[in-house]
Amino acid sequence: MTVKNTSAAYNGQMRRIHTFLAEQVKMRVDNSVAVCSLGIPTDKLAVALENPPNKYSSMVVEMFITQKCIIENCKEQVAEQIHAALCKHWDTMDGDKYTGAYKLDEKTREVSGCPARAQCVLDIKKAVKIRGKTGSATRGHAEAFTVENMQKLMRFSAQQCSNECLEGLQNKQTLGGPCLYETTITGEKVPLTVDNLKEIFENGFMRAFSTSAFTLWTRCFELLSLTYGKLKLDCIGHAPWYLAHFKVYLENRKGWQNAQGYDGPQTSNTYEIYPQDMLEIDMYSHLLRWIHVLETLLGRPLKPEDKLFPNISVNGTISPHEEMSYNTFSKMFNRFTTAAHLTGVYTTHSYRQGGAQYRFIFAPYGTCWSLNKVRWWGGWAEGENVDTLMKYLMDSLQSFENGHGDALHPVMNGFNDSFMGEHTELAPATASELCELKQCVNVQMALINQGLNKKIDGLMSCITSAIADAHPTGYVDHIPSSNTSGLSGCTDTGHHQTVHVVPTAPYPPHPQNAAYLSKAKNSRLVPLQGIIIPNLKAGSDTWKNAIEQWERGEPECGLYIPLKDWPLEWYTGDMRTFTGSKRRDRQLVALAYE
Repeated sequence: MTVKNTSAAYNGQMRRIHTFLAEQVKMRVDNSVAVCSLGIPTDKLAVALENPPNKYSSMVVEMFITQKCIIENCKEQVAEQIHAALCKHWDTMDGDKYTGAYKLDEKTREVSGCPARAQCVLDIKKAVKIRGKTGSATRGHAEAFTVENMQKLMRFSAQQCSNECLEGLQNKQTLGGPCLYETTITGEKVPLTVDNLKEIFENGFMRAFSTSAFTLWTRCFELLSLTYGKLKLDCIGHAPWYLAHFKVYLENRKGWQNAQGYDGPQTSNTYEIYPQDMLEIDMYSHLLRWIHVLETLLGRPLKPEDKLFPNISVNGTISPHEEMSYNTFSKMFNRFTTAAHLTGVYTTHSYRQGGAQYRFIFAPYGTCWSLNKVRWWGGWAEGENVDTLMKYLMDSLQSFENGHGDALHPVMNGFNDSFMGEHTELAPATASELCELKQCVNVQMALINQGLNKKIDGLMSCITSAIADAHPTGYVDHIPSSNTSGLSGCTDTGHHQTVHVVPTAPYPPHPQNAAYLSKAKNSRLVPLQGIIIPNLKAGSDTWKNAIEQWERGEPECGLYIPLKDWPLEWYTGDMRTFTGSKRRDRQLVALAYE
């Protein structure tokens, strides 16, 4: 007896092998091939999967596995499934006549046993299995997410939605209402559309999640299920520095759950998060900014039971009591890494490995962590296999020390001479290095000058237009040009010169505010946040759940006010497409059972 999903999978493989055989037979018929060069008659081949099986039945199975796993490059699990499906096919044919080991009587040409258990089929299965192991021996697991990857990801996200855009969000109402953001030029407050909301939500979510996962080395499910109540904000450090920080409490970490005899205090899994010098891995800044964004979008302060990384529906409704699913986040993560031009195989576990390797190997000189600190911070148990942990951390270090792919690099790292080439960090600066530093500073100053000139030109244009509207008599001719601001580079003779610098950002900037706002005006506004109708529970009591939502609400799922008591504006007008239909369904059920 097979379960429902297994039977469906077997039936799918049987449909595919029948289609495969039909295509082979049709090809022979179209080419008028009665008997091929191997002596296989077309009419016998056509009935190889029928009752009774013939001497060509096992060959058809072998051909189909070869097609799927060798030519189409499917995995060995597909070969196993095909084999199991055909074993079931012949095991249940004519009672138990074709059950057991396969035999072919050479004199009578009769088949006994299961053709799927023929030696040729077992050989191709074994070949596919060996091929799979050989192909995955080089590098089967995901790569570590390095600091350089974090910088690319954050730079791309900032181009889509700047920090100023996230920090400038406003909400007029306490419970809900349209969220507003302020433009950088005119200061006009414009209602968010669903598309704008999703863009802001995803970018803020990704920055906070990435820096948190890279810092805490959490597994995906541990971070997605984190609630606001596990944070303790506005903490002050000990004397004499009194550094501001916040604390994160993680419970039920995988390693600590498996630690034998562990009975330590609860503070052993409380993490103190301080600001970091490198913004791309600064969990302190990004998570606090994300909390501000989330509270603004919801129109209320977060509650202890609210998820820090909640789910958002297609229509832009945020469900603070429901965490984002692993599959949904994986799709968003893959979308961001692809758009940021990150090449390699990355999964959500890449954050954990990359963060651990950074603190143990790649951190600035003098700041690398000890193995004991790495084990504690990553939640690995005291009894964790040392070889496993070292392989986890040292995988990249061995490649650095034994590889010489950077032999043409202008600055030799010397990984073979000291740990991670630390002797180069302690060497005095040379004259050529100082010249390169000066050149880099000049380039950055030129970029700053050009940026300031553009902003001043924009402001002057706005001022000039405003004065022209107020004084149409030509008063604007006396407004000085921004070119006299003295920000352009000057030569020794006093003439202005323009410094041409290649921009460092490899991706196109985000659309300008004017185009962004014009698009927003043609899109529908976001729904009132906090106004949600939970999906009905599946089963025979679905109608009871509908009546419960209508009469009493469902507070544990976010429905605090019964649907019958909702104000009109919550399910009419712009909200009709978000909640009107679901509320009407519950109302009809309640009326039917009165």
